Amino acid sequence: MAAAAPPGVPAVEGAPTHPQNKLVKSNPLSRRLQKILNTSLDDPDTQDAAEYLADFYSEDHDLIATRNELRTDVEKQIGLVNRRFMDAYGSLNEPLQLIEDEVKRINTSFDDLQGIYGTAKERTANLLIQMNEIKGQCAQASSRKLIAEAFLQRFTLSDKEVAALTSPSVGVGNDFFDALKQLQQINDECKALLVTENQTAGMEIMESLSVYQESAYEKLFRWAQHECRAMNREIPDLTPAFRDAMSALRQRPVLFQTCIDEIAHVRRPALVRFFIDALTVGGPGGMPRPIEIHAHDHLRYVGDMLAWLHEAAANERELLEGLFNINTDARRKVESTAIRGALVDDSVLGEVTASGQAVLTILNKNLEGTVRPLRVRVEQVISAKQTSTSVVTTYKLAQLVQFYCGTITRVVGKDAQLAISLSELGEMANKTFREVLVAQGQHFLRQTQAPPQDLQPPYTLKEAASQIREILSTYSAGLTSDSDDDGFHEILRGLVEPLVRMCMTSATTLGAVLDQAIFLVNCLFYIHGVLRTYRVAVGLVDALEAQVEGQIEILVVEQYQALLKQSGIALAIETMEENRDQVPLSLLPHMDAHSLTDVFAKFDLFLCSAHLDLAASLSRLVDSNAATAMISPSLAIRPRSGAEPSFGAGKSSAKHQVAIRGLRMFIEAYRRLYDAVMDPANKYDWPASIVVRTVADVETLLAVEDDL
Repeated sequence: MAAAAPPGVPAVEGAPTHPQNKLVKSNPLSRRLQKILNTSLDDPDTQDAAEYLADFYSEDHDLIATRNELRTDVEKQIGLVNRRFMDAYGSLNEPLQLIEDEVKRINTSFDDLQGIYGTAKERTANLLIQMNEIKGQCAQASSRKLIAEAFLQRFTLSDKEVAALTSPSVGVGNDFFDALKQLQQINDECKALLVTENQTAGMEIMESLSVYQESAYEKLFRWAQHECRAMNREIPDLTPAFRDAMSALRQRPVLFQTCIDEIAHVRRPALVRFFIDALTVGGPGGMPRPIEIHAHDHLRYVGDMLAWLHEAAANERELLEGLFNINTDARRKVESTAIRGALVDDSVLGEVTASGQAVLTILNKNLEGTVRPLRVRVEQVISAKQTSTSVVTTYKLAQLVQFYCGTITRVVGKDAQLAISLSELGEMANKTFREVLVAQGQHFLRQTQAPPQDLQPPYTLKEAASQIREILSTYSAGLTSDSDDDGFHEILRGLVEPLVRMCMTSATTLGAVLDQAIFLVNCLFYIHGVLRTYRVAVGLVDALEAQVEGQIEILVVEQYQALLKQSGIALAIETMEENRDQVPLSLLPHMDAHSLTDVFAKFDLFLCSAHLDLAASLSRLVDSNAATAMISPSLAIRPRSGAEPSFGAGKSSAKHQVAIRGLRMFIEAYRRLYDAVMDPANKYDWPASIVVRTVADVETLLAVEDDL
């Protein structure tokens, strides 16, 4: 046996172990002791066991004896516990035994019943099969019952619905229309059945319901006729039931047309009666007053009649649209869309067109009776105006009729008798107006009067111009939306041209050309002032301005000739301009130095009174801003500092402009004469002594030097 390795020296592998180590590992006491030493007193189970053992002994026990008898005491305690458990189990064992016996008896009974059940099951197997089959058949029958009930509910009418449709004692109301709607729905669904394999069912149902349907429509038709006969009031009451009735009768075109005819038959005489009452009686209590009380005022008379008819037509259309359940919003949308040129939905267009056509047809029939009394009275007024000289009233009457013709036509339609009659009355009024216009023009041409002494526009011209202004105001107010500018130009020419010719004819009675020109300019200025503020009269205004310019030229030339004569240089200017052979002016008659000295001395005296002479000759020319601007706005001059105009109403007046243009021509003539005298070729000795005033001096004295 090998010796153990000394301490601190590792053991060699394969060396023999010490016998004491084996003893330690195999000794039970050592192992128990090692186990006790390794036991932790902090373990909860150990602490519980220690507390339990502490209850066995009192504090005065001998610890050594107690320690030696510990095992015996624990075993005794265990025996006591086991004995108590056995005692408790013994008292419980007897009931458990009884329960066990009872369970065995139950098992025996169950086995018996199971045997009986097996025997019964074998005997009733066929019966169970039959019962299951019957249950399946019952389920199928229940499903068929539900289907049949749903079919009957969908394709048949209840007793209450049948009574609402056919019973005379049940009135027409919501129940009736609900039943009729249900009947119509059944018919529609039966038509769907006809295209399936259930054609027979569909035909039978439709045949059975056709009797109810005919009775229902017959009942509805009689009730609707009664309601139609009650529409003889001015504003009849339309009940929802009546609207629904007319909507339902659309399914029967013959019955629907009969009701329409009945409505027209009732409403036509009623509207005529209301119109006649409005003309002769007036409203309730006399307010509003009868229309014919204003028969002397033709415009108001015709306007009140047409306004009443327009209101009646609008109310009647609204009444009929409400009666036929026409969607007014949809109609207006279609109309506005059509006006814009956009596409309209076909379904909406068809519905609105069909309903609207029916309304217009009835509306035309209802209003036909008012055409004759209206036409008679309007024609009477127009015929009375034909013999009158009031062009303005006749024109306003024509415009009034045309305005209401367009307004009422938009309500009743262009094919309505009332619209056609109004169109004819409008044409008649226009024709009468043109006849009166022609007659007035001929009257002006025949009525040639001498102009007033002040050469101002005569009273006849002012009165006619006032008529033109009123007609222009009426036209510009846009009474008719479809105004024809070309047609109105013809009317204006028919008004203005006779006046201009009248003024020209009157001017020929004046001897002096200057007076004729002043009179014509004054008259043309007056007419121009009436027309120039209206856009529609632009062409005539341009023509008048051209005529005024021609007369102004005549005035300027006459003014120039008068200045030459008054200044004394007319003969010298004439001789100078007629000297074709370029002979020296000093050698011509009346052009020698002595003669010219006398001429220029007279000329110098003339310069002191030139403005007074101009003011006297142009005093009768009209003074207005419009006339001044028309002559030539570029001719307005600036006066010298501290200088005041010596003629007219001011430097910007028409008189001043005409005078300035004449003075310019006069100064130009003097300039030519001055240059000719100063020209050595004309052989004047000491020309500066002959012509004392230079051109600049003349311009200064005449106050036009700033404009030349």
